[in-house]
Amino acid sequence: MCHQTVRLVADALELDGIATAVVGTMRGMLKGLPRVVMTRFGRGQNFGPAGDHAEHAAIVAEALALFDATEPVFRDHKAPPA
Repeated sequence: MCHQTVRLVADALELDGIATAVVGTMRGMLKGLPRVVMTRFGRGQNFGPAGDHAEHAAIVAEALALFDATEPVFRDHKAPPA
């Protein structure tokens, strides 16, 4: 899904009191959302390469942990070296 669509949906949900956490690769498009994890992967691969289950799980865990934050969080995901 494109980052602009994700932003519009997240904004609408947040306005209705539903917390969101977004994982993305386009910093400018997601700035201002309350909970964001930025990854270093290419467009369309927000969670990394297909089949890299450990990386996928790490990103999901990082995004879920953002719900504990009391302030907006815009975090860069630092993947372990390959």
